[in-house]
Amino acid sequence: MKNWETPNSNNLQAILYENCSGALKFVLSLMFFVLFLSISSAQSIDGCTGLVTDSGGAGADYSNNESITTTYCSDMGNQIKLTFTSFDIEENFDFLFIYDGVDTDAPIIGVFTNSNSPGAVVSTNGCLTLVFESDGSTTGPGYSADITCVDDCDVTIDDIVFTAASCMNTDGAIEIIASGIQGTVEYSFNSGMTYGSASLATGLVPGTYIVSARYDDGTCETPGVAVVINSGCVEICGNGIDDDGDMLVDSMDPDCENTIVGCSGIFTDDNNGLIPGNYSPNLDTIYTFCSDNGGKMEMTFTSFNLNIGVLADSLLVYDGPDENAPLIGVFFGPEGGIGLDQFRVRSFFQATGSCLTFRFKSGPFGEVSGWEAFYSCTDPAVDFGTEICGNGIDDDGDGMIDFQDPDCPEALDQVACQQGFEYFIPPIWKMAGDPALFSSPSILCLSTSFPEANVTLSTADGSYSRS
Repeated sequence: MKNWETPNSNNLQAILYENCSGALKFVLSLMFFVLFLSISSAQSIDGCTGLVTDSGGAGADYSNNESITTTYCSDMGNQIKLTFTSFDIEENFDFLFIYDGVDTDAPIIGVFTNSNSPGAVVSTNGCLTLVFESDGSTTGPGYSADITCVDDCDVTIDDIVFTAASCMNTDGAIEIIASGIQGTVEYSFNSGMTYGSASLATGLVPGTYIVSARYDDGTCETPGVAVVINSGCVEICGNGIDDDGDMLVDSMDPDCENTIVGCSGIFTDDNNGLIPGNYSPNLDTIYTFCSDNGGKMEMTFTSFNLNIGVLADSLLVYDGPDENAPLIGVFFGPEGGIGLDQFRVRSFFQATGSCLTFRFKSGPFGEVSGWEAFYSCTDPAVDFGTEICGNGIDDDGDGMIDFQDPDCPEALDQVACQQGFEYFIPPIWKMAGDPALFSSPSILCLSTSFPEANVTLSTADGSYSRS
């Protein structure tokens, strides 16, 4: 290394020619060092009045290659507030970082560029730190902000008064009762996306609204509060109407999870009916099927096999769109084997309305092959009244005559035969060993559209059989 003693320009020029590489490195390092010292700074300012500006002041542009950190703190023990009155820096190359504290280790409030002004910014612990950085080209007018001090944010939501919206109507309302003594309070009813001076919102549909309040300079925003105004409305799955006013219809609505609307398809366990694959353990799943043509939903099972071990698996069937509908039955199947000879479920179900609901529960072990079924719909019924039982006429136009029709009480114990199927009674199959199994007489009425039918009655264990 060469020691330099008060070199003049001629000596420096001569040495550059003698030892170009070393001298050039020295000169470049010297220039960078001087530049760095001249545009990098950090300072702290205490006070509750004054003006914040960039390095160019109020009337000139800032410079290139700046990295300036300034901390502003209240000297009155309260909060510092910066209200930006102008902001214009090079977009996506020059930036202003604002931190809520005494240095850059504090939580960052935001990063701002172009004309995206910070607006009004209030500290939470008495200080705000600003870091301005510019690149090596293109400057701008910069920014300016007024310094004031304020007490801690005191905007509070004291109460929320709302009127529930009735289903499918716009008669809901929310009123926010808020307070704050440092300025004018404004209100938001949509997660803080927009604010306005009105504290009352009317004409609301059923749904969930996130409400908040703040000062009209954008400071002291309260946390959002969820207000639900649906008056108990829930989506009725399968009717094509947005019943609860959340802009989601039928199966698109979370109220209709696992709801299928249609008149043609396959219904299986969670293994999709694959054989030899088994369904999963520890399930409690609800499936609802609703017609899309106004007709009645039908379900025809082609295979059915559930575990009936110590913790039996079961399929519950409801005549309607949910579990509040009448229970048709609870069905089990013997462990081992598949096929029609193993059925322990009625193979055919028809809703009295447009929906059937199935709830499947499986235990922690012993899962078997499950089921496969096909769903369909009847043609839309023409209501001609009530079925007159025993006259051989379809009086109500629902395609079912006399004891086939649910209007006839005897139909509860009646099954409309289909060729090649077996049926088990009573319709709720009970586990082996249950003392109530077949403890009372059960009447089975069979009907068929064929001129002849062979009927065999037998017990599950084969100890009794008669044709």
